[in-house]
Amino acid sequence: MQQSFLPFILLCILSISCSSANNTNNPPLAKRGVINLKGWNHRGSVELNGEWEFYWKKLLTVDDFSGKAPPPDCYVMIPSAWNGLRVGNTAIDGNGYATYRLILHTDAIGTSMAFRIIDMRTAYRFFVNGRQIASNGTVGTNRASSVPQYLPLVVEYIPETERLELILQISNFHHAW
Repeated sequence: MQQSFLPFILLCILSISCSSANNTNNPPLAKRGVINLKGWNHRGSVELNGEWEFYWKKLLTVDDFSGKAPPPDCYVMIPSAWNGLRVGNTAIDGNGYATYRLILHTDAIGTSMAFRIIDMRTAYRFFVNGRQIASNGTVGTNRASSVPQYLPLVVEYIPETERLELILQISNFHHAW
């Protein structure tokens, strides 16, 4: 059976200093493609878990979201694999490609943060506000154009705005477990 190693995405944000009297010990979760970290006192890391926008068989870029954004095929709980996910009337297996998108709101402008991508065992490209900051392998639309790679990464990023658009393009045509 083919399987996509959709991340245990992801992306952990490290070293953002903010404080709030309303902070709880429970980190925020993404809802309908948005996560709000404003005013949240996150010392250490926070996983960007929750509902990410999911676009099956589409490799979208920031340009595709300028103006009127296309509606997602669905929202996917991260971390998870796309195996068995239903898009329309079709159940997805492990083979394919997709775009995930999350809007992150932060008040950590100018503060160094890092995205830790540790368990993506296939090809991906990761963009923040339109700038590719990480990748592994070659993302493609079929087996011939896709090359998987497994290389855990930690990538530093310094936000210049309060709104970060995270776009993750993934393809998987090679892994079977």
